[in-house]
Amino acid sequence: MSPISFTQQGIVTQYELAKILIITSDGVLEVYLPLTDDDRRDMEIHLRGKFARSIALQVKSTTHLSHPFKADHRVQTHEVGRRVLDIFANESGSRGASPLPAELAALDGIVLVGPTSPDTTA
Repeated sequence: MSPISFTQQGIVTQYELAKILIITSDGVLEVYLPLTDDDRRDMEIHLRGKFARSIALQVKSTTHLSHPFKADHRVQTHEVGRRVLDIFANESGSRGASPLPAELAALDGIVLVGPTSPDTTA
């Protein structure tokens, strides 16, 4: 058993992810943590100064290095911010279109996965 509660673990994970997103995007990403959780959103991310488009995330964590859930793709910590910036850069201009492939858009939540794309921050 972990020395911290599941609630504490979840809060620590949310703040750690917020920190990683801000640092690895060189401050381009802004992170908002909702005060209520009625819609199962742990955080919303938008580009600094551009509030019209945002991505909502539900954050999950585990205390086990080996877990029965196997992710197909893992993103290195230093790439997380760039991957989210890629999602914004690749977003379709049409209203209501998902920036994610159809198989990911159908998931309940968002997972940071996908092929490496060209560096869009240069």
